[in-house]
Amino acid sequence: MSIDKSYVLELSKQGFSYQEIATQSGVSRQRIHQIVKNYRNTGRKGRETKYRDMGICEICKKQTAILLHHKDLNNSNDDISNLQRLCSVCHLKQHTLKMVYEDMTEEDKASIIKDYAVYSKDAITVKKISEKYNITQATIYRIVKEYK
Repeated sequence: MSIDKSYVLELSKQGFSYQEIATQSGVSRQRIHQIVKNYRNTGRKGRETKYRDMGICEICKKQTAILLHHKDLNNSNDDISNLQRLCSVCHLKQHTLKMVYEDMTEEDKASIIKDYAVYSKDAITVKKISEKYNITQATIYRIVKEYK
C-alpha cells in the first residue's frame, strides 16, 4: 500500500496525532511516526557498514562509540560533517539532557525549586518546567527531594 507522505506530513503539521493520521491512512501509528521523523531503514548490511570500527566516543573520549548522532537532528542529512560518533550515555544526553543534574549550578537548582513551588504540583506543570529547563521530570523530582 502506497502512502502519500506529503499528506501525512501536512496532517502532522496541522496537529493531528499519529494515531488519527494512521486510522485515516489505514496504516500503523508506528509507520506514521517513521514517515514524520524521516526514518530510513538501511537494513542490517547498511548498519554494519555504518557502525563498524567507530572508535571512541567523541564527547567523553572514554567509552566505545556505538551510535552515530546527527548534529542537526536531521536523520536524512548523512553528511560526514553532520555525524558524530557517540557512546549511548553521551547520545542520550545530546537528545534529552542539555543540562544534566551533575552539571547544574546551585542557582539552576534554586530556579527550578522556585518554579516548582510557585506552580501547583500537577504533572502537566512539572512537564512544562522540564521543557523550560530542558531536563527530565525525574531530575526535577530529584532536585525537589534534595531540597526538602
